[in-house]
Amino acid sequence: MVQLTKGKKDFLYLVSRKTWAYFEDFITAEQNWLPPDNYQLQPRESIANRTSPTNIGLAMLSGLSAYDFGYITPNLFIE
Repeated sequence: MVQLTKGKKDFLYLVSRKTWAYFEDFITAEQNWLPPDNYQLQPRESIANRTSPTNIGLAMLSGLSAYDFGYITPNLFIE
């Protein structure tokens, strides 16, 4: 088993939480429960109303990681 330093663990938690926050914010009923292809802030804030197999897969992996890190419950992950 790989032993991570505290700094590496902290970095992993930060990246995983930010990644999950993206999907938590943007996978909504309005988006048909699918992750948007992208979100842009400039030149104006907008969300792409399309998705991709890559984004769907990353959303699933991000949800599993969110569960593993304790950010969400098993029921929320399944939902």
